[in-house]
Amino acid sequence: SSGINAEFFKQFAVVMNALDNLAARTHVNRMCLAANVPLVESGTGGYQGQVQVIKKGRYECSECNQKKSGVKSYPGCTIRNTPSEPIHCIVWGKHLFNQLFGEPDPDQDVSPDTADPEAVADAGRAC
Repeated sequence: SSGINAEFFKQFAVVMNALDNLAARTHVNRMCLAANVPLVESGTGGYQGQVQVIKKGRYECSECNQKKSGVKSYPGCTIRNTPSEPIHCIVWGKHLFNQLFGEPDPDQDVSPDTADPEAVADAGRAC
């Protein structure tokens, strides 16, 4: 046991998170529900963002209504610096291929948006 259980969360009046993986988000969601502590859940997908308040008995939890974002964009920092899923490596490989051979693939956009000249200038820098 890591000690990050419902008892740990009971010490807080509210919990705010900005976690980058579903397993961690699900764990915090469940622990806050068990501890009866409000959770402010937030996240991003490409250039899209969302914030949701979760309170047991008042507002639905993140698992109650899983939202399909439909976004096929991946954060450039994740793709370049911390790929953690096989799809990240595939998207980065396709991105590099497209840069080398000039075949754009709009369904596999890698942030930053290449239409933004300032973002393109910063594309090689670590986030």
